[in-house]
Amino acid sequence: MQPGSKNFDAIAWYGDSVAGRTPRPIVNGLNAEIRGILKQPDTKQRLFGEGLDVVTSLSQDFDCFVAPETMKMARVIK
Repeated sequence: MQPGSKNFDAIAWYGDSVAGRTPRPIVNGLNAEIRGILKQPDTKQRLFGEGLDVVTSLSQDFDCFVAPETMKMARVIK
């Protein structure tokens, strides 16, 4: 750990986003399609081979995850 980085833990994560005014049915449809692709055994195997764990969520759950992550990283950057 570098000096000044006490009590800091970070993980890498990936997510998809769309413009804020995208209609909810479109967001939900895209989310369902992406989750379906990520649940396919060959996709999971390929990503696992790259060192990734596949975790999917509903778009509103991802929104709830991103907000505190953004705040945490903002504090670290400052």
